[in-house]
Amino acid sequence: MKNELIKYQQWKKTTRRFLIIASVFLFSPSLFAGIYEWGHPGSLDYHSIDNVKVEKINGNPVARLVRFPARPEPDMEEDSVYFSFNESFLDTSMSGKSERADHYRALMGETIIKADYRTISPPDAIGKAASFEIKSHALWLRMPEYTFFQNKNGIDDFSLFFRIKFYRTSHNAEFFSRYGYYGGRKYGMAGVWDKKKIKFEFFNFFSDKESMIPQMEISSLDTMSINRYYNAMLHYRGNEGSLTLYLDGKEQDKIFVTVTGKKYGKILIPRFHPYDRSPAVFGKNFLGSIDEIIVSNKILPLDPSTGNFGSVYQKENSPEQKRGMILGNVQKLAHSRSFIEKIEYAGEAPDSSLLRVYFRSADSLFPAEEPESVLPFRKVDSGKMINMKGRFFQFKVEMMSNSIGSISPSLDYIRLRYTENPPPSAPKFLDVYKVENGKIALIFMRNNEMDVINGGKYMVYYGIRPYEPLGKIYFKDIVYEGGVIKKTFFHDRADRLSDKDLRLQNRILLEMDNELIEKNSVYIRSKPWMYFPNPVLKSDIPYYFWVTAVDSAWDEDPAYQDHESAPSNTVVVRP
Repeated sequence: MKNELIKYQQWKKTTRRFLIIASVFLFSPSLFAGIYEWGHPGSLDYHSIDNVKVEKINGNPVARLVRFPARPEPDMEEDSVYFSFNESFLDTSMSGKSERADHYRALMGETIIKADYRTISPPDAIGKAASFEIKSHALWLRMPEYTFFQNKNGIDDFSLFFRIKFYRTSHNAEFFSRYGYYGGRKYGMAGVWDKKKIKFEFFNFFSDKESMIPQMEISSLDTMSINRYYNAMLHYRGNEGSLTLYLDGKEQDKIFVTVTGKKYGKILIPRFHPYDRSPAVFGKNFLGSIDEIIVSNKILPLDPSTGNFGSVYQKENSPEQKRGMILGNVQKLAHSRSFIEKIEYAGEAPDSSLLRVYFRSADSLFPAEEPESVLPFRKVDSGKMINMKGRFFQFKVEMMSNSIGSISPSLDYIRLRYTENPPPSAPKFLDVYKVENGKIALIFMRNNEMDVINGGKYMVYYGIRPYEPLGKIYFKDIVYEGGVIKKTFFHDRADRLSDKDLRLQNRILLEMDNELIEKNSVYIRSKPWMYFPNPVLKSDIPYYFWVTAVDSAWDEDPAYQDHESAPSNTVVVRP
């Protein structure tokens, strides 16, 4: 045990010497300042990596999204479905009988289940419009497989556009729906005209592996007049998890669909139920006119009529937006409750690509795959103070290409600046003050560290050999009152001598007997990490005693047991 103590003291000296040198290079006022860096050669470790590769550029490692091929067959694929109602073959009377209707279905790729409305040509419409005037009027469509309406695995960007007019004020009149029922729950979305406002509702539509939003909505702020057309546009941006509603080009509301409800929270992914084959329904249960509809897998301009509005739009085969992630290994600092000051990282996110760095820490070891519901990640901005504490920490990096997948963000390195929180120094000049009536009093020089003076404690060990403890006295007293345990520690302010004798000033006096040993023994039996046999002291047997100091970071929790000092010198007592 003595040899182990010498090794421990030598290790402490070596550690202090290293950290003094480190602090010079880090320009840190703290003796125990340090840096952890991900990105320099030899430190490119990670727990998992998805769609990201690390390559060397000019000798330095850089993380980028992997290159990925364009979408396979078909060679030409629509991003959006447009309905302009300018062709009469949408009428139920002609669908299935007209060559033009067959051509339309083949071109657009959907099945017309029902098309029942009155075609009108008002002066404020773009060409012709559909008028829904009676209860039976509705347009039921099975959308093409490439549209987000048929995506069951998670949707990226999407847009919904309606040029719409309402004939009268209504309450919760659905002008659009795409939902089904499974297990007694509704899944999907709907557009609603309610009290002169337009809103979109979502039912069990946004989720991740751990949570789901049962119902949410986004509504216009401006009230709408009847008998005039409005351009209503809904955008969902997958790279930030935001829903934005526009009315005639003016933003009405913006919602971040994340776990926290804030911009940089973990994004909940939109998706339809995996067994849902329900059609998209337009115009049912409302009185009004729909002039134009666009269902799109991309973010549309706020005035889509300036583009390919009213006709089928096709684009050449192109890559899709790509996502990637790096999940770091759980790293360890030397001591619990160390101060994590700030995180710096270098990289680029050009042309609307996205680079985000997240961080989490704890004093107890956690698995790399720890759910965020248990220990959430926190988004960090490079160079800003975060002032967190912990011994174990982990990074996560999210990367996303631009909207067409042609440009990737890059990450060069991540640096963590921290200050260790080491245990206090060992108490000095331990001596026997007196032995009387079965009580032992020990005296020693008080520790001058502020985190021992303010909130720290002293503990006593004893055994029949030096530094081989048979018992440990944690508490000065333990009282059980009405099922409540009241514990008192040995500490600076209560046990410091105030004697006028200069030889006793700045000394700590600790008194103990067999009764106190037994009280401590009863308490620590239920805490294996604190347990010692704690035999009672027998007269005429010599015992070795020594003391330690713990700082304000020490706690009975196993994670904080590392805030105890090295032992003092020993003294021999014969009770």
